Amino acid sequence: MKRAVVSFLMLALAVVLFGQAEVYNIIKVDGEIINRSTGKPLTPGDVIKPTDQLEFKSNYAMAIAISSTRGKFTIRLPEQDQDLFDNSQLLAMANTAASPIESRAQLSVRAVGVMEVKDLKKYLGIDNFYILGDKLSVRLSKTFYPLDENNFIVLTYQGKDKTVSKKLGFTGQTIDIDKNQIVSSPEDLVNGTTLPKVSVFKYDNLKKSSSLITQVNLVFLNSDQVKKEFEVIIPLLKEDKKSRSEAADYLRNYFYDIYGATDPDALFLLVNMALKDYSS
Repeated sequence: MKRAVVSFLMLALAVVLFGQAEVYNIIKVDGEIINRSTGKPLTPGDVIKPTDQLEFKSNYAMAIAISSTRGKFTIRLPEQDQDLFDNSQLLAMANTAASPIESRAQLSVRAVGVMEVKDLKKYLGIDNFYILGDKLSVRLSKTFYPLDENNFIVLTYQGKDKTVSKKLGFTGQTIDIDKNQIVSSPEDLVNGTTLPKVSVFKYDNLKKSSSLITQVNLVFLNSDQVKKEFEVIIPLLKEDKKSRSEAADYLRNYFYDIYGATDPDALFLLVNMALKDYSS
């Protein structure tokens, strides 16, 4: 009798734990991943279980997901032994393919509002800097970066066939980082979005001298695509009954965690557009 009671309790516990198992809400997909439980490719808005078997159509296919506890995950083929493969197909269980994403929300380096940038190295960083759309205007401090006909900002990078130098256009103390002006050839962009290893200089034309501020990869993102990601996330935030302010914080942190450094004002505007009709 005691053994039967114990077995029943263990079964009940297993049912409860299974019911509480995390599921993954798919936010974006790069490449093609087939959920073998449905036989269909993963698409934004799909919900998958940890036990779902996924077939990756290439080693580079990956997805971004948010779990039922609102953790953020990348879903990609694990670098593991050959037991994951079946007839040369790239297979993995969802819980094996899911890796938690470390929070990088601290990358927001200045408060939102019309402010002057006093440190371009801190603002742009030394890794990837994401520009929402094809153009970004940045107001610089006149004390640290005076702009006039003899003082300006120059970008230099190695294009496919030559070294390219571009003087940034400016109005008053506001510089314009314009993809159409600084990219010499579409072939200079990696994956159509990234201008790698861009050296940013402060240039003095009278002295014919320059000082390196930073070197960074400039990544031009499709802002409409990012907004679509936000729109997939918003129903989850409504489900959690988050206030509009909490939802805005979550979306901003999502961007910093998934992508990285960007202009806080541009991100603030995009988040507000996505939350235009939000009510918890």
